[in-house]
Amino acid sequence: MVIQGPVDHGRVMMVIAVMTVRENWRNRLPWAVLMVLGAGEILGLFLGSVAVTETEMVQGAVTGAFLRFGAVFLLSVAVIAGMAREFGDRMVEMILALAIPRAVYHLGKLTGFVLTAIPITVVSGLALIPYAPWDQVVLWSLSLGCELVLMAALGVLLVLTLTHVTLALTGAMAVYLLARSASTLVLVASGPFAQVTPMLGKWTLPILEFISWLLPDLGRFTCSEWLAYHTGRWTDMRTVLLETMVTLFFLCGAGLFDLYRKNL
Repeated sequence: MVIQGPVDHGRVMMVIAVMTVRENWRNRLPWAVLMVLGAGEILGLFLGSVAVTETEMVQGAVTGAFLRFGAVFLLSVAVIAGMAREFGDRMVEMILALAIPRAVYHLGKLTGFVLTAIPITVVSGLALIPYAPWDQVVLWSLSLGCELVLMAALGVLLVLTLTHVTLALTGAMAVYLLARSASTLVLVASGPFAQVTPMLGKWTLPILEFISWLLPDLGRFTCSEWLAYHTGRWTDMRTVLLETMVTLFFLCGAGLFDLYRKNL
């Protein structure tokens, strides 16, 4: 295909983003989201029937944690499977054969995945309205949106690097769980664990501290305490947004570096 005249890169990026959104919602992703929401509501009703005290607190915390992980997992699957399918069908080579920079394709795909994450974030927040005040739900939802943006960028990077669905999805979930628990692991390693196993603790603590410094502290994102104890403050979003922007910058930079070095 030969394109004559200047190419509007912004328009091309939005076309790629819209095509990505359409592909995601045609692949039965809405049904998967509804299944997760239904399972979360059933879990909330079950906890409400067995909890003796503080029913709404237990329901909000556990249901929120379940919906958070479900949203992260579904978006990661959509990102990794969609990117891997395009590489397998040679669609990436066809798109990059056009007179557009590779950065346009990368940012277009990432924009499409971010747009896909918005409805998931909204419906997850709406499902928690019965369990917590609206301001805590809004704060939780905005933080979840930032978390999904980072997972979308991580999924794109892992597909570009590993080019294998199973490895990329396993890597995404491993990084996510490690980023959420790194601070806790550092506290455990610096406590009695280091005294009981001095040789192992000597090496474990520096490694965990390096990992906690390298990865974003997702333990500050989408906290269950906001739903259970209503402790969320709008000032907490400053830290969330700052970590999101810094981490997103590095993930996009690494993804673009890997994409430009590929011989497509």
